[in-house]
Amino acid sequence: GEQAGPKAQKEKGAKLRRMKMPLYAHDEEEDVKLDEEAYDVMNFYKHHGIAQQIARSEIFERITLGVICINAIYIGVDADRNTAA
Repeated sequence: GEQAGPKAQKEKGAKLRRMKMPLYAHDEEEDVKLDEEAYDVMNFYKHHGIAQQIARSEIFERITLGVICINAIYIGVDADRNTAA
């Protein structure tokens, strides 16, 4: 294809900067509104007590993901080595 010179690229960039950008992004399935807060289940947690403190902790999140990964590896190894018909 043809390559535009520096002047043409600069004009194209200026044109893009002048365009008004919408407050939403297009996803293949739906429009995603950028001005809305992202969903986070922690928004529904209580604000006091030991259970919510544990559930909000980063260490709990990492341990949970670690257990899920180890379980996935175990399932894969078990499926490969299973001799039952």
